[in-house]
Amino acid sequence: MTIKIYRPQNPILKKYIESFYILEQTTGEPSATYFTFPSIYNSTEMELIPESEIRFFRADNNDRTIEFIPDTAGVYNSIILTKGGVKEVIRRSK
Repeated sequence: MTIKIYRPQNPILKKYIESFYILEQTTGEPSATYFTFPSIYNSTEMELIPESEIRFFRADNNDRTIEFIPDTAGVYNSIILTKGGVKEVIRRSK
């Protein structure tokens, strides 16, 4: 299994995302199951354009947005994904 680590280049995104990784199965290894957040297989590259300090939209589809939500301590443990006007709140599990 190989691991590729990606880090955001945008200075605003760097405040919210340290990095993410992709596991790749190498030849001869058994299959593995893991969860991704959000699913990276929707698009291998996704450019996010900042609308504000906490809200971004996809460059290829401005109808899809992501908003980072701070709690009362200022920690970002939730996001709101909006697709076609439908909002979905996702909270980090601890």
